[in-house]
Amino acid sequence: MWTGSDDGVDQQLVTTRQVLVTTLVNPKATIVALLAQSHGMSSGLVVAIAALVWLAGAVWILIGIAVRRSGARLFSRRLLRRLSAVCLAGFGVLLAGASL
Repeated sequence: MWTGSDDGVDQQLVTTRQVLVTTLVNPKATIVALLAQSHGMSSGLVVAIAALVWLAGAVWILIGIAVRRSGARLFSRRLLRRLSAVCLAGFGVLLAGASL
């Protein structure tokens, strides 16, 4: 993602069905459920996780709206790929750190 190039790449639209299937097979809910079960989470922690999930979703929705409205003027494809790579690396570090 970090070093990808836009040169000569044919773009294809992502269909609603593809997004739905990807969402349904996404393992994050299972991971959170297993984490909650293994650590005996309190209701306060469940509320905190729900709030963080809501906040993260809201931020991504706002980023999507900003990109759609301003297009390439605000975010280039390269910048979006790099931001995505940083977010994925951050999530990986958090998950790896939690397992230690």
